Amino acid sequence: MSDTYKKIIRLDKNEIPFNVPESFRIKLTEVVSGLEMNRYPEDYSESLREKIGKIYGLGADNIIVGNGSDQVITFLFDFLRNTEIVTSTPTFSMYKFFAEKKGIRFSEIPMTRMFEPDIDKLLKFSNSSYIVCSPNNPTGNTTDRDTVKSLLETGNTVIVDEAYGEFAGNGCADLVRDYDNLIVMRTFSKAFGLAGLRIGYAISSSETMEKIQKTLPPFILSSISHVAATILLDYRHEIMKNVEYIIRERERIYREISDFSFPSKANFILVNLDVFQFLKDNGILVRKLGDPLSRMVRVTVGLEHENDALINALKMFRDPIRH
Repeated sequence: MSDTYKKIIRLDKNEIPFNVPESFRIKLTEVVSGLEMNRYPEDYSESLREKIGKIYGLGADNIIVGNGSDQVITFLFDFLRNTEIVTSTPTFSMYKFFAEKKGIRFSEIPMTRMFEPDIDKLLKFSNSSYIVCSPNNPTGNTTDRDTVKSLLETGNTVIVDEAYGEFAGNGCADLVRDYDNLIVMRTFSKAFGLAGLRIGYAISSSETMEKIQKTLPPFILSSISHVAATILLDYRHEIMKNVEYIIRERERIYREISDFSFPSKANFILVNLDVFQFLKDNGILVRKLGDPLSRMVRVTVGLEHENDALINALKMFRDPIRH
């Protein structure tokens, strides 16, 4: 890795700035060294699914896993192949990408000016399935539970993508006990810091998951990904300390730049400035967005000194004479 690359502050991919706990790395190394690499991994990762389920007071039959949220999305879209999928935009671009690749009808309903789902327009799609990103990428806001319940009351399938849920507090996973048509997605890539191993999962009623599970192949996760996620769940206390740090820094950044940004419940902030190239020229990489947010950028919350550099650069952009 070059010295130039090391000096770049990377706030563009919504990764957390912490590596996994050292004690976890040691334990994982010990377990991996004993794996029989010539053997296939555990069928359907049942022990991992059981461990995830316990967090939510559910069972393994309420969970499916995949290689990152992207693969979980493809599994769910295969399940919904014969329906139209509706979402609110701007949102995570991969929904449209996978729908188009699979030939699924896909409709986008613009959000309100405050980036809230337009529930009245969504409900007009009475025979469709819905996907809601909460906290929403790239806007950072959450969708309130009453809105989700309004969609669920239609009887149509509702997917709530909570990839950034740990940074927002309570989500919708508990509602799977009341609604068979709810599917909640989560991931190990964000708060848990396992983006490099690609592990995502979904939660739903056992009846819904039984239908989806029948369409899935065995051996979805590699043996290493399986054991890594299983072990890391024992370190949730340490993980949540990292989450608390990110939340504190997120709120600090927002206080400094609230005049030209939007409040967030994720580990990133949407900045209402066309500042991508300026930040890049100053050694800070952020996410450049497309329409309708092409004059905005999404900035990931990093370490304190990285966030300080970001704040100073943004203030310099806004008022170069004073800074």
